[in-house]
Amino acid sequence: VMCHVGMCLPIQDVLDDTSDDILNSQAVEIYGTSIPFGSGEFFSSDENSDIATFKNSNRRHFYIVNLIPDWLRGVKRDFYSYEIYANTLHYQLPDLIPEDIRFYTYSQVAAGARGVCFWQYKAERLGNESICSGLVNIDGRQTERSREIEKIIKEIKKERDVLENYEVEKGKVAIVYDFRSDIISRLEHTTEENKKKGMVDYIYKRAFKGIYRGFFLLNILPDLIDIRNLKKILAHHFYPFLYLPSPLVLNEEDASILKEYVDAGGTLISENCLGFREENTWVRAHSFPYELRSVFGIEESIPKRLRKKIYNNYLTFDVDDVITNFKIEGADILARWEDGSAAMTVNRYGKGKAVAIGFHPGLMENTDAFLRVLCKEVSLFPEIETEGMVILRKGRSGDKKVLFIFNYEDKKQKVSLNGLEIEVGGRDVKQVVIKEGKRVQTDDKVIAERR
Repeated sequence: VMCHVGMCLPIQDVLDDTSDDILNSQAVEIYGTSIPFGSGEFFSSDENSDIATFKNSNRRHFYIVNLIPDWLRGVKRDFYSYEIYANTLHYQLPDLIPEDIRFYTYSQVAAGARGVCFWQYKAERLGNESICSGLVNIDGRQTERSREIEKIIKEIKKERDVLENYEVEKGKVAIVYDFRSDIISRLEHTTEENKKKGMVDYIYKRAFKGIYRGFFLLNILPDLIDIRNLKKILAHHFYPFLYLPSPLVLNEEDASILKEYVDAGGTLISENCLGFREENTWVRAHSFPYELRSVFGIEESIPKRLRKKIYNNYLTFDVDDVITNFKIEGADILARWEDGSAAMTVNRYGKGKAVAIGFHPGLMENTDAFLRVLCKEVSLFPEIETEGMVILRKGRSGDKKVLFIFNYEDKKQKVSLNGLEIEVGGRDVKQVVIKEGKRVQTDDKVIAERR
């Protein structure tokens, strides 16, 4: 039994058109959602500036077609990407190009999807989706996109033995999603002005997606976990780092899990207003409730919407956000606001650390630059350092290591990894298969053909 429910929780409008993936997935054997190619993050006045396409000079929006399968993999091990859009959503917009389709498809495969479905084969003739999303034209003529899909299918068939048993390697960091905080944030920030903008124009959605984008651009691909599954997942795999974006709602059981995680040696990173509201939506007298105040070694101020500068030993950042400062109760200060008050802190607790951030870095346009500073402070480093936007996805298939290398740059890039020097063409994806202790070779070259 399979189902398709529209879009997934981290990108869906949680109030107007929600779908609880955790509950829905329990009723089916294979779960999946749509893979829209718009990030919903508009950093310019261009209404199409959020689209993940190589026609857009800002390639970072491709993170969205990676975030979705990463989320689905955390919901259900066996998942399908049910709806990769085969073209733009309106016939008056510029067509997608073959490279877009290639990257959309291999982003799903590399993230562990058991299958993909394209919407749609032939463009519609009726309704508000007329002449949109078709792989082939209304008259059945092939397009560059349909021919690209044909090539991809042939490539995947050749790698069937590897891909059938492929499993994505666990990330170093997991971002924790909370449905309660999502819907509270949506309600708090719904106004006459923004209610028509729908699914993304409020703090929780922007914080969650933005922090994923930041890690993605740093080549630190995070896993995504629903807080309802956190205890069970940590029992099977201990993540070195957990990240809590805009964690407005928290109960005593959640707090106990987080406290035990830090005590056992984990590094917990939380944005401000941790547990600001109870589950019945009442505002608490103090954030960081239960014993978390001692875990983080701080007391938090009341949040205010402000513009401020944040300073640390490395860089200065401009912040326009709902911010707080921290009264120190044992923690060390990592960064300060311009008035000298604590903006980011770290506290040693048990065998681990707890980091508090007094704003939402995902709302910044340069989230990756801020995260680079934070990661240095907590010793969280990427697998590879590259020039430009080159993203590595790692996994295993039996006794083989499987690497997918995505080069989003227009020019070829060289990647050094485990003694291998791998060249990836511009706007191209390479798959590299490495046997235990050996390189898999064809004609004395590592298997890394055009993907």
